[in-house]
Amino acid sequence: MKKTVFTFVVFIITIPLFSQTQKGWWLWGSYVGSGSYSKGSSDDGGSPPSNSKTNNFTIDISPNIGYFIEDNLAIGSFVGFNFSTGKTTYTYSSGDYSKYHSTTFTIGPYLRYYFSRTGKNLTPYAEVFTGLGTGPYISKTKFGIAASESKFTNNRWNAGFNVGLANFITTNIAMQFYAGFNHSHYASKSKSAYGTYKYDYNYFNFGVGFQMHKPGKSAKGK
Repeated sequence: MKKTVFTFVVFIITIPLFSQTQKGWWLWGSYVGSGSYSKGSSDDGGSPPSNSKTNNFTIDISPNIGYFIEDNLAIGSFVGFNFSTGKTTYTYSSGDYSKYHSTTFTIGPYLRYYFSRTGKNLTPYAEVFTGLGTGPYISKTKFGIAASESKFTNNRWNAGFNVGLANFITTNIAMQFYAGFNHSHYASKSKSAYGTYKYDYNYFNFGVGFQMHKPGKSAKGK
């Protein structure tokens, strides 16, 4: 009798450990913070060309929700908040620069795949994502002895991928550690007479997050 009870308890405990990524389960959580450092360049096409170099730091917070449409394969959506700050230096004139900061709200879909578990609690995964966003962009510039401030509305399209490791600290909660690559295209529309300025960034990102896994009504192994 004792052996039967023990076997039943082990069976009940073990089921969730291996079913968090099965078809029919939900997941939600957030990348609670990611930081990245990037370098970019632009060319306005003029003669002589006004080439520039940019150093940029950005941080993101991205709450998300997803659903496993197949075992180990989830599709979902996210809402992102991005803060970015940096400095641009212009190669055609020493001492000229542009300092800026921006905040962008983004929404978009993602597709995530969990691979076979590498240990008792560790599961590697990979994901791809894309999104559209908008937000304010403020630039302070210095050209020679003149200084000015410009305000823009930043419209953003981005796409990228992450690879990471989910550490299930409980049967339903995982801490995530990831790194990835992101391409962002911006169209900044000036609130004055400057028009629209378009530019691109490619950067590597990294961060941590958490994810909760819960079975849906049709889930296996719940």
